[in-house]
Amino acid sequence: MKRSPEYLIAANQVFGALLLTDAYLASLTRGTPLPVLLVVAALAAATISGVAGVLMWRRRTVGLPLSLIVQGLQILGVAAPNFDWRLKLGVNVTIEVSRSGFMTHWGFNGLYAIGPWSVSPEFTVTFNAVALAAFAYLFKLWRRDRLMSGAVTTSVGRAV
Repeated sequence: MKRSPEYLIAANQVFGALLLTDAYLASLTRGTPLPVLLVVAALAAATISGVAGVLMWRRRTVGLPLSLIVQGLQILGVAAPNFDWRLKLGVNVTIEVSRSGFMTHWGFNGLYAIGPWSVSPEFTVTFNAVALAAFAYLFKLWRRDRLMSGAVTTSVGRAV
């Protein structure tokens, strides 16, 4: 299969979207009180991730920039006693740095957190290595595709 990393990234985005949707719908059906804005934002993130994955799998032009956005939003997470921002969709390997230590986590997640609450008693920064690698790879493809489309346009323009 040619260009197989795109297929893996696309499948991971769809998988992460399904995990995130399942987590929020399960919470809602159990009667867990969640802020409406959080649920709407989480389901929007899942939708964008799923659509980006499907479009990239089908090699649609808009799939690549949408996937760049999805991966970029997952690279960095921040948690403090009064604030939390994290997005994890699908397979991830995170490195967590805080004042008290350095940890690594890996697994399959559908996690979206943003708001004035946190389970972290101290300031913590997380880096998602899988999202960073996917972002770097997709950015390289996006840049190459833009250069190639510019070269085609220029050569056609000169030939006419």
